[in-house]
Amino acid sequence: MCASQNQNAAKPQHLPSDLKEGPAFLQGGVKKISPLLLTDLSKLYDRRAKRLHLLSQEAKEDGGEYLKFLEKMVLIQKELLAQYPLDKEDISKIKSWFEAKKDPSPEDLEKEPFLHKIYKAFFQKISPLIQEEHLSSLKKLSDNAAYFAQQSAYLLTGNFAQCDAAAAVPLWACLSLCWAQAATDYAKEFEEEKTIVTSQAHCPFCGTPAVADMVLTGQQEGLRYEQCALCETRWHKVRSICPECLGSEHLDYWSIEEKMPSIEIESCADCKTYSKIFRLDRNPNYELCSDDLASVVLDALVEEKGFSRRTLNPFVLSFPT
Repeated sequence: MCASQNQNAAKPQHLPSDLKEGPAFLQGGVKKISPLLLTDLSKLYDRRAKRLHLLSQEAKEDGGEYLKFLEKMVLIQKELLAQYPLDKEDISKIKSWFEAKKDPSPEDLEKEPFLHKIYKAFFQKISPLIQEEHLSSLKKLSDNAAYFAQQSAYLLTGNFAQCDAAAAVPLWACLSLCWAQAATDYAKEFEEEKTIVTSQAHCPFCGTPAVADMVLTGQQEGLRYEQCALCETRWHKVRSICPECLGSEHLDYWSIEEKMPSIEIESCADCKTYSKIFRLDRNPNYELCSDDLASVVLDALVEEKGFSRRTLNPFVLSFPT
């Protein structure tokens, strides 16, 4: 593995897009940098599932079964999005938590039966994929609204050690499905002047860490965005500035490939954190959650050097299959 400065971008390629048209201030390509990019959730799930399918074939016995499970789980998210979309009242409730800049408490969550209703539908579809010895945790979430609310609150507040490991990944997927619908709606009315998006270390809507960073191609050629691990929001970040501490003097870029790397890690010696950057301008086929999971060897190499990951991939929350 080598440390290097940014290389010149490769020839642009056409990225199969899951971007969705939004208000005028979200448009404009490189002429006016969009603080936020909207996604078409159905297309995002479809693209993620296809990428997981390909990666599972490549992995075979080395994690391939788990990738296949994730592929099916993502397709369930897409199915529920079409069958049980949140209504305006439900979306307004999640948006109120965005606006309050606070995570909902277990009591807040239990007062909103629509969340448990969506989880019950999710459980019915995913239970055939779960081994019998691990099914009880997911069933308990379906049967007990108070338990569902408490476990959801643990995830939303980042208290992963207190969460039931056997339920964490599917529960996160269910919550993400709901939060992403609210974020898509919230972005349409979000006023750019309210928040300096590029200064946000975490998602400007729900406060969750990013999955990873990406450098885009197409109309956003060369621009860097982060993608929320929960609500799928994408927000702009200035390149060559640490998203965590906003430092710029002690950054290094690590990769396994010596020339034109398509996956880089940006580490900051000031705050000792790092984030992974997927260069979609060099390989437009990457999908952040999927390919982050498939490139954990790069994380291990950088963590050996004393850096801590500042991002979050919900696919690596403990979940036995």
